[in-house]
Amino acid sequence: GAAGGKGFLAGFNAKKIGLGMTAGITLPLALAGKAILDTGQKFESAMSRIAGITGEPAAAIDAVAQKAKDLGVATQFSAVESADALEVLARAGMDTSDMIGSIDGVLSMAAADNMELADAASIASAAINAFSLEASDASMVADAMAGASAAADTNITDLGEAFKYTALASAEAGQSIPETTAALAAMADNAIKGSMAGTSLRGMMSKLNQPTAEAQQWMDKLGLSFYDAEGNMVSYTDMA
Repeated sequence: GAAGGKGFLAGFNAKKIGLGMTAGITLPLALAGKAILDTGQKFESAMSRIAGITGEPAAAIDAVAQKAKDLGVATQFSAVESADALEVLARAGMDTSDMIGSIDGVLSMAAADNMELADAASIASAAINAFSLEASDASMVADAMAGASAAADTNITDLGEAFKYTALASAEAGQSIPETTAALAAMADNAIKGSMAGTSLRGMMSKLNQPTAEAQQWMDKLGLSFYDAEGNMVSYTDMA
């Protein structure tokens, strides 16, 4: 009768609610599980690529993996982001020991300018290679660039772009990273940034190294000298 029909409908509605609740719980859990699986696969893929690039034994790759996991727990960057940055360092020619020794400085650079960790790794490794520094100097590179970014109208991304064009010339002229960064910061405050700053500074170095006869006459007349008694170029800061 009517009472039986109502009971059936009530049971049917309860079943619908139960199925809806089950779907509302299991679907998010399934999606979360897939996300965790995907993240794990990305991490393992990065470690596999690092192993292929470096050719180092499993124990060394395990140490890199553990460092990435530790950073994922202790910092604002995930283990996958850390793994990607470590891969960038590997591609720049670092061995696993150097990668582990430099990643903390890279992380400081990325955090200082709110940039992608892999981008910071690319900038730091390029600077280290151009100036023939040790991996442990990554913290010094980070400090120099972060300081310039905070003090001048520039950022680490622009400084990294400028370094692409001037780092090698500056290093060959005996300039340091802090001196080069300070020069680029001064240029940035005059609206010369990025690749324009790098090419301008490189051009200046070239002209100072091989001045025209007329330019040399003017420098002599003004008493300007950009080299010390041993024939080494003075620092950018001393030129200012």
